[in-house]
Amino acid sequence: MASDDLVDCVVVDNGSGFTKVGYSGEDSPRSYFATVVGTKMTTLDDESGDFAAAAAPASDSAGGDASGHIAGHNFIIGDEVQKLRDAEHKHGERAKIAKENGTPVQPLRERLLSVARPVQFGEIKNWDEIEEIWKHSFRNELKIDPASFPVLLTDVPLNDKKSREKMTQIMFEKFSVKGFYIQTQAVLSLFASGRTTGIVVESGHDISHTVPVFEGYAIRHSILGMRLGGRALTEYYTKHLTAANDFPFEKNNKMNVIEKLKEASTLVTTTYYERAMREGGEEYAHELPDGTVIKVPWAHRITCPEILFRPSLLEDRKDVPGIGAIASKSIQFCDKDLQRALYGSVVIAGGTSLIAGFSDRLQQEIKASTGGRKAVTVHADSQRKCAAWIGGSMIASLSTFNHMKISKQEYDDTHAATVHRKCF
Repeated sequence: MASDDLVDCVVVDNGSGFTKVGYSGEDSPRSYFATVVGTKMTTLDDESGDFAAAAAPASDSAGGDASGHIAGHNFIIGDEVQKLRDAEHKHGERAKIAKENGTPVQPLRERLLSVARPVQFGEIKNWDEIEEIWKHSFRNELKIDPASFPVLLTDVPLNDKKSREKMTQIMFEKFSVKGFYIQTQAVLSLFASGRTTGIVVESGHDISHTVPVFEGYAIRHSILGMRLGGRALTEYYTKHLTAANDFPFEKNNKMNVIEKLKEASTLVTTTYYERAMREGGEEYAHELPDGTVIKVPWAHRITCPEILFRPSLLEDRKDVPGIGAIASKSIQFCDKDLQRALYGSVVIAGGTSLIAGFSDRLQQEIKASTGGRKAVTVHADSQRKCAAWIGGSMIASLSTFNHMKISKQEYDDTHAATVHRKCF
């Protein structure tokens, strides 16, 4: 935390998969949690196990407040959602055994009614739910009053004006922040690498972008993206490993195992068809706590991340170019005088880019697109999973940030539209 005469800025990076929150000037976020909002219900009667408003849908605002919150329902955020899922699964297993033995089982005090992702493909789809995420970030994760701090939020490339205005409005009117600033995730990721010019290749939870940046400003007409990221890889692994092991991961509440397997066993090759598939490789094995051994065949280990570079491997993505192809096109859409600098400063970011071999394959494809005539350098920082947050922490700690951010007075004078004048 900063000294008393310098107010810290709270930095919030809302990704489709995970949210990172912390303070400016720090090297890493204080908290990292899933961007999910669950609605739980509690029992009215401990003995009967009856649930409050059990038939009412989570989105029904009847009997609730303006946000759609229903009496008897409570929002839970991030890891708490998975904890309640685990509790429900364990209770179900105990109930089966109890039924077979003819013995009673204590009813659950809480039940998960629904789970929602307020951020999808980088865009905020539900403002009430994202407000709950922000509220949780401030009050539960950082344990602060947001009215005492300025806030920096990240957003996706080419975000629409109305969304930026809505973010600004909520921060000033709902949280009464002292100041506010928005910056594109890719620009912040580049800044975190110590550069102001380069091309950022981001691959996150459900979307990937290629964003050329010149002297701190994204070149909007050259930004490209595809709705493909880590979630598509997880779905591939779930489908094929379920079949290969005759083990229903989803039914057994073992989706967290899939995530761990994906991170530990997948790798991107530079010779997928030429050698890797033909010559084969090692199978990966993982033992669950109950002794079940999950096996990952070599073909699945390399095909899973290959989807990023060759989306045509998926039935519904036959005509979609891969991440290497769109990175090359982004550079080619830029002024020729700038292309050399971009080829020499390719920065990768996002959790999905951590897959082994990702940077080597990207460099190979970009270089091949030039006919081998250009020198291509890919920079892969070990903390790239949180690169946007780190860049935000760095910018918000600059002495010039006080003039960059929107002040409360500026918001009162010109309202949300001021975000387009100060954040670009």
